[in-house]
Amino acid sequence: MPDAIADTGLKSLIDYYGEVVAGRTESGFAMACADRLERAALDYSVDSLQAIDQYLLIVHGAQEGIPTVAYANTIMATAIYVGEVIRRGAPSTEYRWGRAQESHAREAGSMPAVSDLSDLVLLNQVTGAALSPTDAVLRLIRHGKAAPPVYSFAVKSIRRAWSSGQV
Repeated sequence: MPDAIADTGLKSLIDYYGEVVAGRTESGFAMACADRLERAALDYSVDSLQAIDQYLLIVHGAQEGIPTVAYANTIMATAIYVGEVIRRGAPSTEYRWGRAQESHAREAGSMPAVSDLSDLVLLNQVTGAALSPTDAVLRLIRHGKAAPPVYSFAVKSIRRAWSSGQV
């Protein structure tokens, strides 16, 4: 099954932050400026990343006053969303979620920690090269319009996957 994520811990993390970005979590785990995210546009299409870009520019403008948990959730949820757009838009044999380094196992039912995404990447299944949506999200939050949009990051990644001829 092409959409399957082999590691159940990663699948839980991906699913959890999918709920965060969709706004279907407890209020204690909200994203920064959540009311400014156009959630109706989030359908995992490449074009939906334009809504993510606009949202991250709003977060950039407000980042000084954002509580740490909301800031971390914003980074994690949007990075996973961007990664899922890339994974779903690329050939089914191209990317899978993985870790850039060995991580400690989490207890079943425990809440994800901020450090859980620090090494979460999309791994190219053929070459093993890592693609980090977190870096693209952080650049936009930190640098605003001076940074490339996540939309262009995703489009380049998907085009590269399709042109590699590894289908």
